[in-house]
Amino acid sequence: MSLALPHSLKDIVSEYKIKSESLNDEIREFTKAQEKLNMAVQVIGGFNGETIVGKQYPSETAGQRILLSSTWLAIYYRLGLDNVFSADDKRKFHQSLVKPAELTLENLQATFGKYWENPRYYILKGLAEAFCKLDKFYKSHSNFGVGVKGLPKRVIIQSFGGYGSWGSDQLKDMCEAMLQVSGAAKLSDEERDLVYSSKLKSADFELERLGISVRCYQNGNAHAYFDARALKLINEALHEFYGDVLPDAEDKGERTVSTAVSKDLQFYPTPRSVIDYVLKSVSIPPGSLVLEPSCGDGAILDVLKSKGFECYGVEVHPGRAKQARGKGHNVYTANFLEMSPTPIYDVVVMNPPFYGRHYLKHIEQAKRFLKPRGLLVSILPATAWYEHGEVKGQWHDLPIGSFRESGTNVNTGFIVIRV
Repeated sequence: MSLALPHSLKDIVSEYKIKSESLNDEIREFTKAQEKLNMAVQVIGGFNGETIVGKQYPSETAGQRILLSSTWLAIYYRLGLDNVFSADDKRKFHQSLVKPAELTLENLQATFGKYWENPRYYILKGLAEAFCKLDKFYKSHSNFGVGVKGLPKRVIIQSFGGYGSWGSDQLKDMCEAMLQVSGAAKLSDEERDLVYSSKLKSADFELERLGISVRCYQNGNAHAYFDARALKLINEALHEFYGDVLPDAEDKGERTVSTAVSKDLQFYPTPRSVIDYVLKSVSIPPGSLVLEPSCGDGAILDVLKSKGFECYGVEVHPGRAKQARGKGHNVYTANFLEMSPTPIYDVVVMNPPFYGRHYLKHIEQAKRFLKPRGLLVSILPATAWYEHGEVKGQWHDLPIGSFRESGTNVNTGFIVIRV
């Protein structure tokens, strides 16, 4: 997909180029005008020494940065992406404007292309992000769907009272995500005043348009209660996001079409962004002997090998095992659960099958391959930690939608276990 610029955006880019090319001339004209005005209040031979305007030295570098930042913002708003970006994406985008990227079609594509191509996905993702921050219940992909009841009728907003804005920001992000999903207008000035000012009085208030009532408590927390209309919106939107591809969910009846892509439930290849995220978060000692069970076509092995580790893989699927060996990896074609354990490895890194919670058997088997004090790192569905609680170790959430390119929006994380 390529980001085709509408006519109005071409006008913005054209204006940017004209102003960028003429900025140095404008600065020179400003300097001359400044000197001329100061001369106008002095007579020949006068020695007052005062000036009507202070001497200023505009920087072309600063001017180009401000102009470029303004152009990025103009394109962002003209594309309507303020109604698509999640709260986190908005913060990251505005932070990037401190040092804006060069205005090229490639950079525009990299920054805005995915949102322009599939806005609904990112609107739903923003809602999932907002609610996952508020309550671990929302981290479970199996809690939403047609006919599902028992959604929490409230969420707790911590640190809402007092003068800090953290709690108010959390409530604002949640409300704006709900409005984005429904296609409604953003929070009005009056609604924002309630979100940011009522907390100073510790006064309860209503956000009637959203179906939310907020009660404030002396401990500084607030409880946001949802009416039936709000609960329906939240449930249906999160169900649309998580969809049909739910590897460890039990069958709960009819499900609707999802933003996710249907895939083989036994094989979700690990995206490179996830591999990098996990390996940057874990310290694997140099010289470690590493095993990857269920290694697929060797995506994780590729990165481990590039980092200089001696590594081995196991893969039950002959075709994928052959692909991994074709890339130079040492891979056994076998069912990992049926292998005789050999405790010779320093580290196990794995993304086991999620379906039917088979990951529990794979984790227990993997432990048997580790030396004493060996390290096990396993990617898992978030339900393993937040709902089932059947694994023990140090848990880390992965970003929402980390496995989207592999065909599922299921929330995931990884656990680090020292055997």
